[in-house]
Amino acid sequence: MKHKNIFSFTFSLAVSLTLLLGACGPSGEEASFDDDVATVVALTQTATTAEAGDTPSTDALGVITGIVHLAAPPTPAMVVYALDPSTGVWASVETAAGEMSSSFRLEVPPGGYQVFASAGIGYASEDGWSLAEVNVESGVTTADINLGPPGQSICGGNFGIPASPDGQYPEIPGPTEECKTAVMSGAVEGGLQPLADDCTALDFAIETAFKLPLTHKMVFITSSSISGQTGSGCQINALGDGNDFESAQAAYKAMKNIMENDDWVESLDLPCLGHGGMGPAAAQACYFREGEICEVMTTIRPIDMELCAEIDGPIGVCLAALEPEQKVVSITVTCAQGLEGVEIPEDEPLSQQFLVEFPTDATEITLENSLQPGEIHDYIFSAFAGQEMTVNLQVTTDGVETPENAVMDIGATGYQPIARDVFGDWSGELPIKGEYFIDVKSVTDEQVTYSLTIHISPHEEDEEDDEPEEDGAISGSISYPTQTSPPLHIVAYNQETAYWYWIWVAGNSSVYSITGLPPGKYKIIAYSEKDLVGAYASVGGGSPLIITVKSGETTQGINIATWLDRNNPYFPASGDPAGW
Repeated sequence: MKHKNIFSFTFSLAVSLTLLLGACGPSGEEASFDDDVATVVALTQTATTAEAGDTPSTDALGVITGIVHLAAPPTPAMVVYALDPSTGVWASVETAAGEMSSSFRLEVPPGGYQVFASAGIGYASEDGWSLAEVNVESGVTTADINLGPPGQSICGGNFGIPASPDGQYPEIPGPTEECKTAVMSGAVEGGLQPLADDCTALDFAIETAFKLPLTHKMVFITSSSISGQTGSGCQINALGDGNDFESAQAAYKAMKNIMENDDWVESLDLPCLGHGGMGPAAAQACYFREGEICEVMTTIRPIDMELCAEIDGPIGVCLAALEPEQKVVSITVTCAQGLEGVEIPEDEPLSQQFLVEFPTDATEITLENSLQPGEIHDYIFSAFAGQEMTVNLQVTTDGVETPENAVMDIGATGYQPIARDVFGDWSGELPIKGEYFIDVKSVTDEQVTYSLTIHISPHEEDEEDDEPEEDGAISGSISYPTQTSPPLHIVAYNQETAYWYWIWVAGNSSVYSITGLPPGKYKIIAYSEKDLVGAYASVGGGSPLIITVKSGETTQGINIATWLDRNNPYFPASGDPAGW
């Protein structure tokens, strides 16, 4: 049964339960921890047997907390060790298996510790080439010590793992100093190298625009590069707070302006150079110039995860409650030259989609609009086989008729194109019953205005039109921009009626399905309670795309992958009809 402004429930979804990740360590992975996941199984010890009376008192201990994860889920059970190389003091803890990651907590005396696990992972130094020293103070918790696998290079793993102090696991050697030096100096033959100016031009542009402190370093480019190459690159890091940028997306847009002003071309091919990471809110893009590549990653996180201790829900709920000064915004730009075998993508044309609604009993409609250089307007409507259609496009530039400045493509969804690059007028008989489109495209470097008139002859109903239609369905994936995603309301808005339909999906769901949808045209929008809002949308302008649901069929591949702030102009989250 249909409901007007009343929800209908359909729960058809696949849920991938994961641990909530919420804090950011040097590896870029976002995490929080659950003290119940790992239980300390060995009190602080030394590599040699100690007398019972030598065990430090609990009051003298400090605490190390964090998560463990592999390069890809799931994460198996493992043993985490904290070892002070200078004293031989160590402690260990068993972690449970997890679908994404597992948490741990260790109590140790004050000292400087290396933290690693039996699975060959560790807490890396800032440059990724060794295990970091974790300094522990009495009565203090050192958090966000997140263990992950070493980066890979021509030297093998970028850092080694000591033999476990309990004798259970052998040493995993790290790279030789000679190989490490060759990579970091850019002396790797045939690989990616830092930009010729070592990123100084971008450094100047970022510092001038943002007035933020910057750091610089040479980094290794992993084999996950888009071209499959390895090598080294130059990297710029900028840190600000919520007063500088209200969100990761705001920082991303500011960086986009800097890159494009320097003739870099954006691409959505990810991963790019493998640096950065996904945060509680994050944005990432690749940029290309001739033989050069840059990856831009922006994230936002709490300045201290303790601020979130009393706030329930995903990390985004905490971020929304914090003051600007309590948030850290990070911008990481990694660049290299020597790119091979990758075509530089052309700029993505800005595209907007419009549903054509003829007035009641009318056979003709005139639509007026304007186009920016390179822009496309996509008009869609339904029609029947045998109807006669006449289209007229009138174009003006600065008040002067310029029919050569815009063209039309005409076609039917799932059918061969009917006409392409048409100037002015077109007429003909429509070949099928279904969805049609008319794309109006700018072919000039100036703004133009146009008038599009569509005339379709009346349709004579036949017996086929009277056949009852079955409900259809929509399915797709959910690609939230953080490692974990909150519960969502996913709403299907019928573009031809006032009806809408919604489902609830649990946090960390990776796919969804909405069934029981009457045939028609829909827009799909996903709402979280307080975080971002997403949609099945066009890449260029962010506008939700209109999809067609057919009788008795499931429209697949309606993937929700475009996420914007709640106050965005394309699909603001304030309009969630289901409410929370």
